[in-house]
Amino acid sequence: MSLMLFPHSFVPQILQKRIVDIFGQLTICYPWFLESPSFMQEGIDDGHIKILFPPEELKPSERIQKMIVEYHQWIKRNQGWKYAGVLQNELAENYGENATWEIRQALRQISNNDQDNNKEMALKWHIILHLAKAIEEQRLEAEAALNKIRHMRPLLDGSVEEAGDIHQLVGDLSPFEQEPSFTHFHFTQISEAWFGLFGDYLREGDTLLTFNRHFMEYLSEKWDDLCIDEKSLNRQIIPFKIPDLTHLPQGEQTALRQKYHMNTRLERMKDLIFDLEGNPARNLAGLDALSDEFIGAFPMDISRRNVMIHLKYLSPISGQGLSKGEAVLQNLSHRTLLFVELNPKNG
Repeated sequence: MSLMLFPHSFVPQILQKRIVDIFGQLTICYPWFLESPSFMQEGIDDGHIKILFPPEELKPSERIQKMIVEYHQWIKRNQGWKYAGVLQNELAENYGENATWEIRQALRQISNNDQDNNKEMALKWHIILHLAKAIEEQRLEAEAALNKIRHMRPLLDGSVEEAGDIHQLVGDLSPFEQEPSFTHFHFTQISEAWFGLFGDYLREGDTLLTFNRHFMEYLSEKWDDLCIDEKSLNRQIIPFKIPDLTHLPQGEQTALRQKYHMNTRLERMKDLIFDLEGNPARNLAGLDALSDEFIGAFPMDISRRNVMIHLKYLSPISGQGLSKGEAVLQNLSHRTLLFVELNPKNG
């Protein structure tokens, strides 16, 4: 049993260490020709990060690299477009009057091929995941820039006449993570691409992890609406608040873990999660009780912030409520989905 990132092709640096610190290892599925971030290499080298590529028979030709470069260049030339807009129109007949002829032809070629042609479908799936990664990186970069501006606010006090207005403006800006980068249409496209390339690697009992709050909310609402058993425990999302100790010296981390029996509690949590499919009702009840235990187990001042893990068990759903494009979501039945984020200690 393993923890697999879904449906992303990279994990933000700020989360990678926290996830590995709690779960020990994370498997990430990479489309071919995707460049790995430099910070991920350490996790790969020490065995904490495992990378899977699609089967060789689904490997597209190297022309995909040229196509991806053309997408990036086209976006830069057409400032009114964003990557999400490109992905939204990936299956359309054309982009519109401002699109380059080459990209229109490439998209038509992909869209008009027989769906049974695995090579062409694999090419489409690769492009979708490459673009999805670019969208997520843009959002994270924008969020990091906004946070940097917020932290600079005290430096502006008294330096300009309109400082109060500047503070008000920055303070009123919503975090970018509150605004969805993807629509539901995007989520289903990305999920289809991920399952098309990596679905054969999933084993019974493997747990999926996302860092996109909107994806978690989308799937949770979808499952609540379509769940076959209305009394099913899958209707609840179980939260875990875990102190983030990664900023502390190793010796201090070890002492705090021992003092508050953190490793023992985390092992119980992981055992229940990774064995969920064996007895969902029993293990979900155990996780629910353990969630309450976590709330009172650790003092508020033990760390500057918490790692928040939200668990949703995706029990069987009725396919009748899924559109044709959403049919791929049935692959998630009997799976456990975790959403992970970092929150301030009072969050």
